[in-house]
Amino acid sequence: MKKKRWTGAALLTALLLISLASVGFWGYQQYQARTRLQTLLNNKYQRAFYELINNVENLQILLAKGLVSGSPDQNVILFTDIWYEANSAQSNLNQLPLGQPVISRTAKFLTQTGDYALALVKQQVTGRPVGDKDWLQLEELHARAVRLTQELHELENKAARGLLAWSEIQRNLPRKLPKGGPAPAPEEFRSIEEEVLKDLPTLIYDGPFADHIQRRQPQGLTGEKISREEARKTVREIALRFADVPNQNNWMVRLTGTVSGVIPAYSVEMFSPGAPDGQKIIMDISQTGGHVVWMVNTRSIAEASLSTEEALQRAKKFLAERGFKNMVPTYSSAEQNVATIAFAYKQNEVVIYPDLIKVQVALDNGQVIGFESLGYLMAHRPRELPQPRITEEEAARFLNPRLKIENSRLAVIPLETKKEVLCYEFKGRLNTDTFLIYINALTGEEEKILQLVNTPNGKLTL
Repeated sequence: MKKKRWTGAALLTALLLISLASVGFWGYQQYQARTRLQTLLNNKYQRAFYELINNVENLQILLAKGLVSGSPDQNVILFTDIWYEANSAQSNLNQLPLGQPVISRTAKFLTQTGDYALALVKQQVTGRPVGDKDWLQLEELHARAVRLTQELHELENKAARGLLAWSEIQRNLPRKLPKGGPAPAPEEFRSIEEEVLKDLPTLIYDGPFADHIQRRQPQGLTGEKISREEARKTVREIALRFADVPNQNNWMVRLTGTVSGVIPAYSVEMFSPGAPDGQKIIMDISQTGGHVVWMVNTRSIAEASLSTEEALQRAKKFLAERGFKNMVPTYSSAEQNVATIAFAYKQNEVVIYPDLIKVQVALDNGQVIGFESLGYLMAHRPRELPQPRITEEEAARFLNPRLKIENSRLAVIPLETKKEVLCYEFKGRLNTDTFLIYINALTGEEEKILQLVNTPNGKLTL
């Protein structure tokens, strides 16, 4: 009996040892896998870091060459190379395990440097020389690039001595942004963000990332500011008047919060006891003037029974009843039994494309379930439109003769710089493809080309 008990104990001990060995082997395998993954990630981050250093070094050299070049043709080559290196640096920077708040100034510096260089390329190509202010801004960007290169080399030396591990930096980054400000940069990047790139100069130029464009203010907001005390009553009235619902008295409106940003707004929800479970209408109403910025009705959409043309007429009526006059449809699409129609403002027979409103119509019953007016609120205003300096026939001579023109009209379009230009819009075909081509009505320059692509859901512009 005693021998059997010892045999049983020995068997149990053996099983435990085997289990522990198995667990140990599995743990060792996991450790090896983690080590391999960590090495792989470190190599990836290290490669992106060294390529970033190379890009910034090239950027510094190119900016220096640009400062001494006296040839417009050479400037075009140099500024194009600056744009390329800045974009490559931005791409490599984004591959590093650093959150956007940590590298925001570095990212802004690279973005604006590339964007500014591209603006100077366009300036040179159109025959405008680089001005004194441009040279001063280039000198400032060069000085920052020199400092940034020095700091990156300091980090490179740390990495070479084993004092910088990307996996460690990633592990130590805060998971949440602290209240009241951006996330602090890791020690290794603090001198770059807080010293080298602190107080970046304000660049004044025509480019989408220029400071004055990033800080532009909405021009379509009218009316007085609605205080928090007035908001509960006022936004309720606005929401009930605006929403496309029957029996408005059956709907309740709740103020749910505020929205900051370029158009500060109050957020509201509408719900009705008689509505299906979970259905509600959500909208943002601007704090200045009480304009609806966007609206969404969350109800389910049944099978379509209306055509896109019928939806278009319903959308036009919806806008007219809410005070949006002289709006013309510019494109439409239909997907998942919902039609989306874009409208632009029309002033004196000129289509103003920046003043854009989108309306969504449910194709089961024609109810407007979506609305967005951000473009309209940012851009709409009475405009003093210039008189065209060339006729429509003269503008057509700038087109490719292979294009078969179907129709044309005057339109105001926004460029990448947000600058607006008066153009002749020509719709034409080449073989089976359809294009919209915009010729500047003052200079005859070709400003933009869009291709119209037919899809099962409608037309897309590319």
